[in-house]
Amino acid sequence: MKLERNNGSDERTAAAIAELIGSRSVGCCESFTAGRVAAGLADAPGASAWFRGGVVSYQESVKRELLGVTSQSIYTESAASEMAAAVAAILRVEVAVATTGVAGDEPVDGVDPGTAFFATVVDGCPRTATTRFDGPAEEVCAAATTFALGMLRAHLAGEAHADERFGDDTFEHRQELANDLLAFDSGYD
Repeated sequence: MKLERNNGSDERTAAAIAELIGSRSVGCCESFTAGRVAAGLADAPGASAWFRGGVVSYQESVKRELLGVTSQSIYTESAASEMAAAVAAILRVEVAVATTGVAGDEPVDGVDPGTAFFATVVDGCPRTATTRFDGPAEEVCAAATTFALGMLRAHLAGEAHADERFGDDTFEHRQELANDLLAFDSGYD
């Protein structure tokens, strides 16, 4: 899907996360977004009180050795879920978000360019999502950052997950979720 990012949507989403976080703390683990999610969270009002930090695990060896990811492929929802759980444990946070995926021009391990995998953990409850973004790597990373922040905001707000909203877990339904999250985040006041 081709996504146009609206200026300020990540900032509004991060502000919403700040309002929803309560007394909990947040951490993130990123692969191909390379610190963009952390930057978005750190820009939120009062972030120093609740944002503990993040791990940029760009190379597979960091995912395996530091985070303990055991999934056969690092390009799966399972790997994203392991990353989120690991960073929650490492940083001792109740809330975590993780991203992994392929932003380049060529498939990697059979995964098409633009495919992104996400995980959030809120108070021990994990959620995962997969979607695909069209465009050059920078646009894919920007859209994935927006999606990750939106997914975290939705999880904190107790909103239904894709499986609950759509009744199944097809790629087309995940695209609908991505569009819904991005539409919400671009209009958040």
